[in-house]
Amino acid sequence: MLLQEAGTRNYHLIQLDTKMPENYEQAISYRSKAIYYNSDKFSNVDVNGAPLPTYHHHAGHGRYIVYAALRNKASNETFTFVSVHLSSSREKWKKREKEIGVILNTLKRLDNFPETVVIGGDFNSFGPIRSPKQRSGVHSILSSAGYTHMIALADEKENTNLSSIRRLKSSRPGTIGTHLDGIYMSTEPSEVKRYALPGKNRVSDHAFVVAEVFTHPKPIKRVRD
Repeated sequence: MLLQEAGTRNYHLIQLDTKMPENYEQAISYRSKAIYYNSDKFSNVDVNGAPLPTYHHHAGHGRYIVYAALRNKASNETFTFVSVHLSSSREKWKKREKEIGVILNTLKRLDNFPETVVIGGDFNSFGPIRSPKQRSGVHSILSSAGYTHMIALADEKENTNLSSIRRLKSSRPGTIGTHLDGIYMSTEPSEVKRYALPGKNRVSDHAFVVAEVFTHPKPIKRVRD
């Protein structure tokens, strides 16, 4: 679970911890970003944070990334999960492009760089859902680096006609709403079963984004004649 603007004071984090299911543990919390994981399925390998180049211009918002390397207990695979919150406002697209470049370079410098990286959060940028003229440089940079937006692969899309920001305004049925939040993955999974915005559970000015991803083919059920 990748969180942004999660609070920086101890009482914020204590409140978060008490709201999590019993099997969820905090991997890292720093500069208002936090990562939680299901300890029944993953073990914590390594955690860290890194400043983005515009951090000093956004001291109140903490323009940092945090990342956690987590090992899947069933497959023994290691994944790096990254929580991001890029600079806001339409005028700062160059800063967002610089920030995503710093993020990618930071990940490349990690020891034992894992094959699979998941980057999720508030990109303040359009993903692959708009016409080419409306797509942001952030999406183009991530695509060129081999990252895929999970909404592009999802078999089922739930509430994706809603905007992920403000009042979750609805667009035309069958279309994609305004999404500034998203989930990217460095290796194309075997299946993305569902990509959803559970709008009814909204507790902030942005919606939660959920992706149900399979990194390996699901086992085939054999039926006797």
